[in-house]
Amino acid sequence: MPCRCDGYAAPENTEWRHNSDVAEAFCELCSWMVDNGYGSYMTPKASKWWNEHKEIDREKREIEIERAKFIDDKKNALSKLTDYERKLLGIK
Repeated sequence: MPCRCDGYAAPENTEWRHNSDVAEAFCELCSWMVDNGYGSYMTPKASKWWNEHKEIDREKREIEIERAKFIDDKKNALSKLTDYERKLLGIK
């Protein structure tokens, strides 16, 4: 799964929480472990991180889909306007 995490919301005193490369690598590792039947070998802390991370990714995917739909709908709506209607609305 493409990692969409820009940092795990870990306690303030951990340096790696802002390191997206580490989060992405750990995401790939957890994904591989689950896909290959090793998910049950994760520590409770890793399992908790993985579950929270998947939820964050799911929420970000939903936002991306909504944003893309909004942009597409806006383009479709604007394409239906005549030049006169665009001028009235101040749209170029």
